Amino acid sequence: MRYKNKSAKARRIRFILLLIFIIILGSFIYSSIGDKIKGSWGIPEDEPFVLEDEVPIEEEKPEEVTIKLTAIGDVALGRDYRSTFKNSMDEVFEKNGNDYGYFFAKVSHIFNESDLTVANLENAFTLEKERPEKYDYGNNYWFKGDPKYARVLKEANIDVVSLSNNHTYDYGQKGYDDTKEALDTVGVSYFGYDDLYETNIKGVNIGFVGINELGEYEQGTDKEELKADIESKINLLRNNNDYVIATFHWGKEYVHEHNETQRDLAYFAIDKGADLIIGTHSHVIQGIENYNGKYIIYSLGNFCFGGNKNPPDYDTFIYQQDIVFEIFKDEITLIETKEPDYIPCYLSGTKGLNNYQPILAKGSDIERILTKINKYSVYKMTEAKIYEKSRAQLVNLVDYIPNILIDLKYGTTDNVAGRVLYENPEPLLRRETADKLKEASKIFNEMGYKVKVWDGYRPGSVQQALWDSVDDKGKVYFANPKLGSNHTRGCAVDVTLTDWDGTEIDMPSGFDDIMGKATRKYVYATATQKANAQMLEKVMKQVGFNIINSEWWHFDDSDYKLYELID
Repeated sequence: MRYKNKSAKARRIRFILLLIFIIILGSFIYSSIGDKIKGSWGIPEDEPFVLEDEVPIEEEKPEEVTIKLTAIGDVALGRDYRSTFKNSMDEVFEKNGNDYGYFFAKVSHIFNESDLTVANLENAFTLEKERPEKYDYGNNYWFKGDPKYARVLKEANIDVVSLSNNHTYDYGQKGYDDTKEALDTVGVSYFGYDDLYETNIKGVNIGFVGINELGEYEQGTDKEELKADIESKINLLRNNNDYVIATFHWGKEYVHEHNETQRDLAYFAIDKGADLIIGTHSHVIQGIENYNGKYIIYSLGNFCFGGNKNPPDYDTFIYQQDIVFEIFKDEITLIETKEPDYIPCYLSGTKGLNNYQPILAKGSDIERILTKINKYSVYKMTEAKIYEKSRAQLVNLVDYIPNILIDLKYGTTDNVAGRVLYENPEPLLRRETADKLKEASKIFNEMGYKVKVWDGYRPGSVQQALWDSVDDKGKVYFANPKLGSNHTRGCAVDVTLTDWDGTEIDMPSGFDDIMGKATRKYVYATATQKANAQMLEKVMKQVGFNIINSEWWHFDDSDYKLYELID
């Protein structure tokens, strides 16, 4: 028995010694092979060799995401049944070749650059003819548009629309259902009344609720019942979403000041969990407020409004908000709501008659509209920011317009002064004017021509030098520097045309001719010269330039009165 114990003990010792030997041998082999492997793979031998299954797992880090939200006001893609076809949205649509992209063509790029764009749809998309009665306030309207117009929203890059207003039920439940079907067909989302909208953007869940203070048929609503509905729907959204947006159709039409009911409902919605309030219905701009770190837009006004051929107020704006979230594992946290941005616009590209095509505001109107928003706002934009947003934006035409040719004559001696006047010649124009020239250039390119720029923005010092370089007779060709030239406003351009190879086509004269050949009525110009000058004039006028009779090459932006001198 004792012998067996000694034998077992000896075996255990031998086993332990063998195990130690194997470990030492394995370490030696691992070290030798590892060095060879590292050497053959180009890994320095003094660096540690880590096997694939030994790669350390990187610690998960929080991710920060920014979502850009864009909002616009009332969009009515239709008209009242009593409105005639002449000058209507329907007629404008036909005149523009049934182009669904026409209506938002000047602003859709802004929506496309956003993560989410929301609008208030102020009409039914239906062919229904039966109209329910509305509570009569003496000025009722019933708006509807052909269901095909839902495609306008899709072409505009508008992602979602609110249906909670006093016009989506203008043709009853049938009209409302037709509207939702039309939106579904083109892939535009919606919310309103009992329909909530939830979406995920960059991993963040966002929910929308639409509230109509006026009632479907403008019958009004009980305030306490409305609040109960608001609270219930916000609670539903808060269960599944990281950010909740509530839109309200409220207030009085054509009144810039928000009322106490609007403020009370906005505060209530925020207290119950809404993160942003977007208001509509007034058809004019109302102000902005910040309540407990949450923004309230009381009204964005009209934006693209087919319900009025000549609205009393053409001012509107695009609201933009950058919202910053932190995503870490299963937790999503709102960490910052950036200061909002306002982009001033006109709801029509023409004044006096609605062309139903919103455009960006220009020149001094930018400052005027921003100041107007400030006037009615509790939360105010700083004067410095208003100045920064409204000051002239000059663009370099080489970078801005494809196929443009540049030959700045005042950067050479080929001008009336006979000397170089631009020390560092650079072809600049106001962005708004450059946009018109860009459109003209595109038309000429399609015709086989290129635009050559002889002059654009001209500093006041150069204007003075030109004035001083000519006698009294020659001064008729130049604006008095004391009054200012449109060149010095950045909204005038001197151009000619070339063929596709860059050879100038035949025109009545060369640049800066002050001997009479430059005038548009020069009788000795050849038929070809006259035809070429008239072709240039026709296209430039088509895109929004005015002519002067003394120089066939000179064109003023038709909006020049909006622009201040730049120097």
